Amino acid sequence: MSSFCWGCLHWFDVRPLAEYNCRSSWSRLGGVYIFVKQWDQYLQPIYIGSTKSFKARLPYHEEWFNSQRYGATHIHTRVETQPDVRRNLEQFLIAALRPRLNTHYRCWKVSEADRSFILSTSFAVP
Repeated sequence: MSSFCWGCLHWFDVRPLAEYNCRSSWSRLGGVYIFVKQWDQYLQPIYIGSTKSFKARLPYHEEWFNSQRYGATHIHTRVETQPDVRRNLEQFLIAALRPRLNTHYRCWKVSEADRSFILSTSFAVP
């Protein structure tokens, strides 16, 4: 497993989607997750969400197969137990990264400077 830092502020664990299915073992903790298309050194978020329990939410997620249809190859997860922090991080990332399958929070205001900062300072750690 590797890690990825979105905007050099928020570290996420990275796992290939191919390793998971509805019977996979997920944490009971809550957090933020991102379905991501990865090719070469490029990343494209396809869907961003938050949950109070990865175990309850992810195995039968309604966007899992749509995300794969749009090329998602990995899932990025970040444990965040505080509901307000989860919601704010989800809203901020959706507004800044504008994933294809998210229709909520897209009108939330993020300055182009903040958006550019997130996109330019994201990096992976193997």
